[in-house]
Amino acid sequence: MTLAQILRILRARAPLVAAAAAIGLTLALLATLLLPQSWRATAEVYVDLAAPNAVSGATAPHAAIAAQVSTQADVISSLRVAEAVVRGRRLHEDPDRLARWRDETGGRGGPVNWLANRLLEDLEVQADAAGSLVRVSMRARDADEAAALANAFVAAYLATARELRNDPARANAAFFAAGAEQALERLANAKRRLSDYQREHGVIEVGERYDVENERLSELSRQLVALQSEAAGTRARADSGSRPLAQVLDDPVVQRLRERVAAAQARLRGLAGRLGAAHPEYVAARSELESLRAQLGAETARRRASVNTAEDVSQGQVAELETAIAAQRDKVLAVRAHRDQIDLLASDVKAAQRAYELVAERSAVSSLESGLSQTNASVLTPAVAPMKPESPKPAINLVVGLMLGLLAGTTLALARESARPLVRTLADVDAATGLPVLAALPSSPSARARRRGPAAVMSALPGLPRLPGRSPAKA
Repeated sequence: MTLAQILRILRARAPLVAAAAAIGLTLALLATLLLPQSWRATAEVYVDLAAPNAVSGATAPHAAIAAQVSTQADVISSLRVAEAVVRGRRLHEDPDRLARWRDETGGRGGPVNWLANRLLEDLEVQADAAGSLVRVSMRARDADEAAALANAFVAAYLATARELRNDPARANAAFFAAGAEQALERLANAKRRLSDYQREHGVIEVGERYDVENERLSELSRQLVALQSEAAGTRARADSGSRPLAQVLDDPVVQRLRERVAAAQARLRGLAGRLGAAHPEYVAARSELESLRAQLGAETARRRASVNTAEDVSQGQVAELETAIAAQRDKVLAVRAHRDQIDLLASDVKAAQRAYELVAERSAVSSLESGLSQTNASVLTPAVAPMKPESPKPAINLVVGLMLGLLAGTTLALARESARPLVRTLADVDAATGLPVLAALPSSPSARARRRGPAAVMSALPGLPRLPGRSPAKA
């Protein structure tokens, strides 16, 4: 079927198509008048995720801001926020809504959850992919209710955002507060152990005491070296066997006595050559020599005993000094042990102090964050009652009804034509019979054609073949 045939069919059955179009318009008008009106209000929320944290000063990475804005849109359309709206506006206490809940669910589940899901069906949240703007749109059967519900969703979202941020902060604050108490107790125990050790051993400034004791040990060591050198020199000057010591022989008294003994021996040898052994002068000289020899021996013995006594004293001093050095060394080792133990205890105190300061700082930060009432989101544009309903839309409904009516009329006309085809043109005859058409007579020429005569009637017939040189009436 060609387009021309379809147009001829529609023109022939124009009343049917017009009736169908009228019915479509009527139904659209009735639907517009009878369907309940729905209103949509929109609020805009600005989410400034690039702003630094009020306490820590941390900022979100720029690449993650768009994803976080999308997450905030998901939070707005979450069941938790919708339930907060239901409770905030006390929708679950409305008798009509409770009756609908019982009719649809049979009383199963809770009315808050059911009403929240009904609200989410009328909620539309759009996040700006290139920015930080979130649009919250709510549909209702009343303009004021739509605006109130949209603003209620925004308020519930802001409260939920604060809860989502503050609840973990409160948990962290409680955890770090308990940790701070434990760290403070460990610090107090470490300080107490250090003070107890210092009080028990009488050690206050162990560093200075160690320096003093170490210097004293060094001084004793120097004295011991000097005394040992002196004793070694005394032993080196001592003669071996019964020979007098050099320092005894070098004594002035001993030297004078030796000179007198030598002089007495020389005088005695001279008297022996001139006098006899029994001569009184010789006897007196010999007695004098023996007396001098006795004095020399006594003085030498006395001097030798003095040297031996000095050596013994020197050896005793060396032994005493060695004993003092050993005691001082033990004291230095003890002070060093005290210093090491005190350093260990002091390091425990420092570690406990650092741990306490770290935990206390985190506790303070978490406590501040848990008390923050501000969020990164703020209301940019609150929802207001719309001036026009979202639906129904009369113009669109009428246009749609007209188009559907025309479509239904066209379909019906073509269906009736297919069920009972009619011959309207010579082409229809040719298509139906397959035989050539020689001539056609009008069944009901128009009044205008009749007034113009047979030639006009014949010329009004479409598709009539014309013979050259002859009028249409004679064909």
